[in-house]
Amino acid sequence: MLRSHRRNTVLAATALLGLTTMLTACQGDTGASGGSGGSGASAASDSVAKNSGSDNSEDNGSVPGRTTTGDSDSGDNAAPADSGSGDSGSAASGTGISHTYLGVVKYVAPGKFTVSSQAFNISGTTEIEGRGDICGQPEGQATKCSEAQLENAAKNETLSAVVKVVNGLAVNITDDANVGSGHTTGKVWGKLGKESRNSYYVTNSDGVRVFFGLHRLTTFVGSGLICGSANANAICTQAQFDAASRKGVEVVTDLVNGTALNIGENHN
Repeated sequence: MLRSHRRNTVLAATALLGLTTMLTACQGDTGASGGSGGSGASAASDSVAKNSGSDNSEDNGSVPGRTTTGDSDSGDNAAPADSGSGDSGSAASGTGISHTYLGVVKYVAPGKFTVSSQAFNISGTTEIEGRGDICGQPEGQATKCSEAQLENAAKNETLSAVVKVVNGLAVNITDDANVGSGHTTGKVWGKLGKESRNSYYVTNSDGVRVFFGLHRLTTFVGSGLICGSANANAICTQAQFDAASRKGVEVVTDLVNGTALNIGENHN
């Protein structure tokens, strides 16, 4: 009985050892398989992560609120500016006007006016000054006025003003219509000369001198003699005009009450 029991115990132990060995082997196989599967899952996970990261990177370039929207916003912001400058540019190129006017200013549309029936535009850089008509006081110094004040005056009053226009755009508007105390109004032409600091004259073909003064908004246009070139007119400075006055340049002047509002070269 004892031997039989020992034998059974040995057999049981052997069987248990074999079973344990088999289980260990199976677990090893399963672990290897699981490891391999784990590696594959990890690789797949890494791939997904990389793809996801790549997608995120692409999205950052096109997600609203980032690059694309930023570009779009800047485009939207630029569009009105382009449109505005296009309107101004078309008006400027359509008229080709560089001239100083004295006349009644009338409102046409936002940013658009006429002076003596000549259309012109204004911009944020236009200097608007008043001495009681646009804004300010009649007896005071020139006061800087707003576009809204100009619009209101042009809509509701007979606004007489001096308007300096360069390429269709007003660079300065002032309601100071007193441009001189002389008696000559109209176009005069002849050889330019200078009498004193702000007193000039032209000598016409009859040898008669017509004297005139300058306004602070006087427009000087040159095409090779005062400034510029024979192929292209240019807006000249008063210093360039003053230098030309010492050379006897032939000019044509647009006088109002003895004040030259416009002076250009006379090549006729």
